[in-house]
Amino acid sequence: MSSTNAAPMVGRIARGVRALDFARQQERRRIARHLAETTQRTLEVIAGASDNVGSAELERLADAEACRLREYLEHLSSAGSHRDAAAAARHAIRIAATCVLHDTTLQVLEYMSTDGYGADLQVADLRRLAKQALADLCQRIEHLGEDESCELVSGIRHVIDEAHRFAAGLTIELVIGEVDGSVRGADAAALVAAVREALNNVRKHSQATRVLISCDAKNGEAHITVRDNGVGVDPCALGGGMGVRQSIFQRMTTRGGSASLDSAPGQGVIVTLKMANGGPVA
Repeated sequence: MSSTNAAPMVGRIARGVRALDFARQQERRRIARHLAETTQRTLEVIAGASDNVGSAELERLADAEACRLREYLEHLSSAGSHRDAAAAARHAIRIAATCVLHDTTLQVLEYMSTDGYGADLQVADLRRLAKQALADLCQRIEHLGEDESCELVSGIRHVIDEAHRFAAGLTIELVIGEVDGSVRGADAAALVAAVREALNNVRKHSQATRVLISCDAKNGEAHITVRDNGVGVDPCALGGGMGVRQSIFQRMTTRGGSASLDSAPGQGVIVTLKMANGGPVA
């Protein structure tokens, strides 16, 4: 191809890239504006509450915001289409927002609204949780849709520490097998986020006392299992919720990986996550 013909093509490609970046930034700003007027404002109110405000009132605020955020995430995940590249870019930002907000901010609001699932939260506890959630929310929205810098094992250890803060009576054991550092970046971030959501489900639904996480990752491939000793579920009911559907299954397939859940009543749940090197996992 001559340089005369190549120049217009390069220009079109550059314009296309800029258009997609603009579409992503536009969607990110739209989501950020909505959250600033809703979830962020509620967290600011709770974080700044005086000692004269009762914990029950703050829990009611958290519960109302959790319901509103859950409805918004359902809307985000179903809105839009892939009719062109710009629409697909906006949809990708919406899905990223749905997953990250469901796994983090929504979980904290639900924990606050249920009095720490029986932990008897005080006003000071609620203020602290709201401040942490607010800082986390602002950071995640600012970097929404960007590839994350993530180291797999330290990332898993971090989400285990998070889980312990919300479920003090849960024992979580991490068994590291062969790990050579080749699974990193966005692939590692997807695996870590899927482990976080698996632990969220254990904490909220399983009545488990023990979780065993095993991790092998070498040559660009990963195999992780999250196994609990909880009440288990009917296999027909697996995968139906937004968290499992998007925060585990869709998050893994987007990165060329796979996820599966296996359970039976009374036999706990096993979540299996796989990441392939160079393509989807069969």
